[in-house]
Amino acid sequence: MLFSWYNPENKINGFFMANWDGSNPKKFTVSTGEENITELDDILVTGVVDKLPLASEDREQEAMPLALWLADYDFISIYYPHIGKYRGTIKYPKIVLDDLSIQSILVDDDRIWIGTTKGMLTTTKDVFMIDEQEVNQTTE
Repeated sequence: MLFSWYNPENKINGFFMANWDGSNPKKFTVSTGEENITELDDILVTGVVDKLPLASEDREQEAMPLALWLADYDFISIYYPHIGKYRGTIKYPKIVLDDLSIQSILVDDDRIWIGTTKGMLTTTKDVFMIDEQEVNQTTE
């Protein structure tokens, strides 16, 4: 399970993930102290199987790790739960930033599509400069 949440009273937002049976729950905070309450609910997260190779010389190809793509009113990021690290944060161009509201997020192969009230944004995973060697070493 994976979903985003926001708490207007405490001025925070984030996302929650757990196994389908509810086991292994984890809550992640993204923004804290946000004064503009309407921006707190502008958070979407989607999980995709990452395509980084995890095979080593003495092992068969292993299951690929989960990568979480996070979009909010100000930026997009990738979070890797298996290593507990974010990989890159890209802020939206200023020309589309004013009064932007996130409507949807979709990851198709190595491209991310973000639907907003200002139109469609798209980018590729390559712009995040993921260090494949570090991810592979951490998961071995």
